[in-house]
Amino acid sequence: MAENNSVRQESALAETVPREQQKTSQRNGGKKGKEKEQNSGKKWTWQEVAEKRKQQMKEITERLETGLKEYMTTDEQFKKVLDTMAKFYHYSANNVLLIAMQMPTATHVASYTSWQKKFKRQVKKGQRGLSIITPAPYKKTEEQEVINPDTGKPVMNRDGTPITEEVEVTVPRYKVAKVFDLSQTTG
Repeated sequence: MAENNSVRQESALAETVPREQQKTSQRNGGKKGKEKEQNSGKKWTWQEVAEKRKQQMKEITERLETGLKEYMTTDEQFKKVLDTMAKFYHYSANNVLLIAMQMPTATHVASYTSWQKKFKRQVKKGQRGLSIITPAPYKKTEEQEVINPDTGKPVMNRDGTPITEEVEVTVPRYKVAKVFDLSQTTG
């Protein structure tokens, strides 16, 4: 019912607001939340977002594998990778290789918000970010058997069934994130 009301409100808004203003508000605003809007105006479900992230990870790992083969063919290429690793020692070997493949001249990279908040710099308009892999773990609760620390065996109830407890478990996940080089910023 709420969806029908919002559709009616949007269509009423479309009738009263000139087309150029609608385009501007769509560019500047947009809906926030768990569902994202595609270019067609259709909302993405969380399953579609998860599938898109999975596809992005598949693409970047394939690119990483081909880049690894390409960069390790000659001594000169290998030296370039080592030079890049020296600049980005706090990044993983995979991310260093991804940065080197996408922008060999990169000197210092950071996320969009890091450039703004930490370095008081702004990413230039139209710049494309360099894709890297970042951790995105999440926590969930699971039922687990209580284990006796002395015997290493499950603790049993009087009726012979194991005692269980809810435990919070961190599940490791990764996602594709964008970083920008110093040459892509101003300020």
